[in-house]
Amino acid sequence: MAQEPLRSPQSVGRLDSAMHGLRWIGTARIFAQLVTWGLTAFTVRLLEPRDYGIVATSGLFTVLAGLLLDGGLSVVLISRREISAEVKGAAVSGVLMVSIVLAALIVAIAPAGGTFFHSQAVVNVLRVSALQLPLTALTVVPSALLAKQMKFREMALAQSLASVIQGVATLIMAHAGAAYWSLIWGTLLGICVRAAVQWMYLRDRPKPNLNMKALRPLWASGSQMVGQRVLYFITGDFDTFLLGRLGGPIVLGSYSLAKTLSHSMLDQLSGIVNQVSMPAFAAKIDDDNAQVEGLLLVISAASTLVFPLFWLMGILSQVAFPLVFGPRWTNLIVPFMAFTCILPLRSVYTLLDSAIVGAGHIPTTFKNMITWAAIMIPLLSIGARFGANAAALTWVIGFPIVFGFATWRIARAFKTGVPLLLRPMLRPALCAAASCVVVEIVQLQMKQYGYPAAQLAFEIAIGGACYWAFMRQYARAQYDLVMGLTRRLLRR
Repeated sequence: MAQEPLRSPQSVGRLDSAMHGLRWIGTARIFAQLVTWGLTAFTVRLLEPRDYGIVATSGLFTVLAGLLLDGGLSVVLISRREISAEVKGAAVSGVLMVSIVLAALIVAIAPAGGTFFHSQAVVNVLRVSALQLPLTALTVVPSALLAKQMKFREMALAQSLASVIQGVATLIMAHAGAAYWSLIWGTLLGICVRAAVQWMYLRDRPKPNLNMKALRPLWASGSQMVGQRVLYFITGDFDTFLLGRLGGPIVLGSYSLAKTLSHSMLDQLSGIVNQVSMPAFAAKIDDDNAQVEGLLLVISAASTLVFPLFWLMGILSQVAFPLVFGPRWTNLIVPFMAFTCILPLRSVYTLLDSAIVGAGHIPTTFKNMITWAAIMIPLLSIGARFGANAAALTWVIGFPIVFGFATWRIARAFKTGVPLLLRPMLRPALCAAASCVVVEIVQLQMKQYGYPAAQLAFEIAIGGACYWAFMRQYARAQYDLVMGLTRRLLRR
């Protein structure tokens, strides 16, 4: 049965500025991701699971503090149409002061954190990692202002340059024997580079001031976003907390690296699209039809890309990880495959969440996070007690339920139906699943011959070719949509 067009001809003109932004951000981030993946592969071979476990444990403190330091100001600065220069300057000062307080708090509780996680190394790492907060505070306002002004080229260059320099510095320090310190100092350097480049690109730089009274309405508007972030952190990193406490840095190390590797592409994809979609949906806040149309476009294009990407990555990891990282990292495979199984849904969820925020439905995202926490925390509390593999498999069981509730709530917010939002996902999922079956059969047949590098290259080619053929044959409307968007991205 032929598929209906996924968007009307009248919507074509609305894509131009979004395509311009995606072209810059996408190109820069993909280039940076390829470079950093190569650097990460060498770095992983030099480090031990314990190193990644220590850094993941300290990240529980610094990441949570990082979610709190702007008080939701970044979202409000993007979504509000008019922000005075005085308020922008106050935001710079306010975020920096909050970050200093949070950094001091982390330094103070570092000994207790080391005792709780049975690791003295965590104490020293926390004291140094606290520097991330003041440095990150310097990126909050310029990042929001660049996004509001849709200066995607400048945002892309800042992020990509920071990522590449961080990866190079981390590899050099790891080779010099710095162990887990290479990850810490590399991160600090990357944040410094990003902040410096963003401020350099900002034309009308805010002048810091101490008018904190002017920030009260903005903080009030962003308070729900802070609550959502905290819930997201608690739910998304509850497994890290439990494994760090129950298993220690060695057990947590492989699990956290598998989670980081699998989610890195999600972070890049969501970062690429969200930087464009949030201001784009905010610009159409009074046009319900345009927002629903844009939502379907995002779901359809994203589904066509993320289902084959993540599911094939999971299948290929059985050959790729021993080859790239060495035999001591084989414990990565099961958690990585479990994460990639649900990451297509995580990707669509993240993109929908960004659209909801841009459309002004912040309470909807908060309710979705409450549902997420209510479902995943009890399940992870059970799964983590049986080890890293069980904790990863818990996500496969629980997150589809979370996604179902979230989709229902988002459909209500946009005054549309759940089937309408789910329909664009069906055919890409089926085509990706069929491609994975073909690759797995090829993998089993070629395993006996050895030559893992040649096997991996052949499996990548087979998986990509099968998905392309299946989509062209059975999901032609979405295939044409993505090809059309690709042509727009490449157009100069």
